[in-house]
Amino acid sequence: AVRGLPGMVKGLYPFLTHPQLCFCGIGDVRNGEPAPFQFGHFEGEGHKMDWWLTKFWFDGVEGGGNGGESYELGLFGSARMVSADAFARGQKGFHFTIADDNLFPDVRAMDVKRVCGVDIPADMPVEQLIAEMQQNWHTFIIAPDQYRFRVVERNWRRYFGDNALAADTHEDVTVLICGLVGLAEGTLTNLEEFDRLMVEMFGRESAERGRVLARLEAYATTLSKAGHKRDADSNARPQTRASGNERV
Repeated sequence: AVRGLPGMVKGLYPFLTHPQLCFCGIGDVRNGEPAPFQFGHFEGEGHKMDWWLTKFWFDGVEGGGNGGESYELGLFGSARMVSADAFARGQKGFHFTIADDNLFPDVRAMDVKRVCGVDIPADMPVEQLIAEMQQNWHTFIIAPDQYRFRVVERNWRRYFGDNALAADTHEDVTVLICGLVGLAEGTLTNLEEFDRLMVEMFGRESAERGRVLARLEAYATTLSKAGHKRDADSNARPQTRASGNERV
């Protein structure tokens, strides 16, 4: 059993074929941070993921005081700067923002130009960007604990609706992501099976598993209400997601 990132990669395999992960680092461009958005590369092998993670630079500049952080840059990068074979096949990727502050209401053209080197005609509302993202991505935002979620919930719900979620502790985040991927893909049809996987892959104790299962049960209910039908006796299999993801 492996916790954390290695466990998450392993934990995705029951639900996705050949998952590839890309990591981003988000800061606060509006507070003048020198590295407010860092974008890795999609990788399917653990040692390559580790290599990219070592390249992230923690600038040591503390944000705060301006009502948010620059999560919109991460959304913009995925919406406008990623090309994937899966998109052409009508398959969606998964975009998870792990956060603890508000989203700013707009994407500023000057920030996109400075950080991404991309010209956009004018500032754009975050709602517009998220709607664009949702054509190709299942888009979530997750708080690492309930306390921080309560602070930002109203802001997040405005943009992400039921896909704004909270773990009970930061240690649950990677496990929760695996379950959300399975539910959204329709390849997780039995939460009792996921409970077993949590023991095998993450070494989770009963109380820890119960926390995650409660969050997944709540999300499964929202999917059902939204009209996403899942047959508990289905023989659904993970969709093949061949390599081909890249930044553009």
